[in-house]
Amino acid sequence: MSKSFVRSGRARQTAAVMTAMLALTIGGPLPQAASASPAAPAAQTAPGPVAAAGTVITTSDATFDRDVLQSKAPALVELCAEWSGPCKFIEQDQVLENTARDHAGRLTVAYLDIDQNPATLKKYNPKGIPAFYLFKNGQVVSYRIGPYSAGQIKEWLQSNGIS
Repeated sequence: MSKSFVRSGRARQTAAVMTAMLALTIGGPLPQAASASPAAPAAQTAPGPVAAAGTVITTSDATFDRDVLQSKAPALVELCAEWSGPCKFIEQDQVLENTARDHAGRLTVAYLDIDQNPATLKKYNPKGIPAFYLFKNGQVVSYRIGPYSAGQIKEWLQSNGIS
């Protein structure tokens, strides 16, 4: 199953260079998400959906709060880019789709294209891509950088109390 967005052909020339640079950048301290100001609360909408079997939500700057932060279930978000070799590996191996299927009803699984969503990218400031963020109750509880397999993601989720 492929993601529900169309990948453009831009930046293909820089893919190898950027992938090599990002592969060297691993780990680092947990980035702090900016908290919402009480004076300007986020739009009040119904809590975001929980992914159905095999469903990956394509989220954006406009829908991130609803899809991820307000999700009733914990949420796994992959921040990635179409030009990234490691991101292509994850897509080809259907890591997100398999994770969504295996955790249907218990986990929201979402994808965010960092090139098309600069506000969310700036807010979470990953040290490399692909970046996987695990949210519970609207807060980042853990994150990983790198091209992980579905099995590795499953182990990481289990270590964070998600079975």
